[in-house]
Amino acid sequence: METVAKIVCIGNQKGGTGKSTGVTIIANYISQKTKYSILVVDADDLQQTLMKFREIDLLKGYSIEDLYHLVHISSNDFPKMSQGFVTDYDFIFIDLPGNLKQEGVISCYNLVDYLFIPTGTSIADIDSTIKFIDLYREKVVPIRSHHGAKTQIYSYLSRVKRNTNDYKAAKENRIFEKIGVPMMENDISETVSLQSNATTAEVYSSLIKTNDYEAFCKEFLKIIKN
Repeated sequence: METVAKIVCIGNQKGGTGKSTGVTIIANYISQKTKYSILVVDADDLQQTLMKFREIDLLKGYSIEDLYHLVHISSNDFPKMSQGFVTDYDFIFIDLPGNLKQEGVISCYNLVDYLFIPTGTSIADIDSTIKFIDLYREKVVPIRSHHGAKTQIYSYLSRVKRNTNDYKAAKENRIFEKIGVPMMENDISETVSLQSNATTAEVYSSLIKTNDYEAFCKEFLKIIKN
């Protein structure tokens, strides 16, 4: 039976929540620690964060064969091109712009099987994330439902300081679960990010040393395998 890839997105409208960081952490984990095949699509037409860091990977001497598969396809073009990839991979991750009003973004979200929403712990982060969830439910869910499809949605804390009261309150209150969005048990700390002086491969290799990524990736993979 032919495999059809599951399409996964780490998305939020707020900048600085670590969307691209989350993508590259889990993409490296899947490509290096499992037998699943993965394609990452950088569809953030203005930022192209992942493509920029891939260029640095190659300039620093990393072999393309040792890195996860990454391509740039605009958010406007991905919906019509996606059928050319879905039978070649187990998972397709798409890195999208935060602006749902940008041309092509809603059409991309209409294809997503699993949506993970990263958020910080400040009031501004949480408010912005709630607005994103409301907008997603307004613009995307009715279209998915019309076609008999349902997206599984999860939230997780990202770029957090784990010893702060904000963090403890967010973990205890689990506010997104109150509006029907489960929150992952594991999170990504503030020490994990794609800085201008580090490549995606180096971020991943540093995580191997600290094991700061392992539980998060295992939980993430368990969700999208179902």
